[in-house]
Amino acid sequence: MAHGISIAVLLALVSLVGCADPSAAAPPGSPPAPEASSAPIVRPGVSRSNVATPFVTLSPSEVAVVPGAKVTLTAKPGGGEAMRFTVDWQVQEEAAGGSVERVTAPQADGTFAATYTAPMDGQGPYHVTARLHEYPQATAVTTITVVRTGKKDGQ
Repeated sequence: MAHGISIAVLLALVSLVGCADPSAAAPPGSPPAPEASSAPIVRPGVSRSNVATPFVTLSPSEVAVVPGAKVTLTAKPGGGEAMRFTVDWQVQEEAAGGSVERVTAPQADGTFAATYTAPMDGQGPYHVTARLHEYPQATAVTTITVVRTGKKDGQ
């Protein structure tokens, strides 16, 4: 009858525990069971998004030019919804560092172009920043060094 006792004990335990059925009633005096949730588990410091953080690359990353020279710069947004981004341009040293004018429309490959014009005076280095308008934390910088040839006019 050893089997009869173990089966009876098993049946008693099943009726007390409820076979871990969440819909089964809890024994009197026990705390309520937590509600099941379909929300994802979020850990501190871990992003829930599958979308990459927006960024921008800029080329060339550095260049040397003579005073008054023009250079075409190219910015390429990435991450996020890159095809929806626009690029703002700025010379960090303001007018003393030359000027930058953007090309109004993005290129077919999603890049943005700008023309930098070096100052006639000064030697740099100067810095041009490309910044995503919709995500200003995303920036890239080109360093431009204005190099004097050492010759004076007429020599």
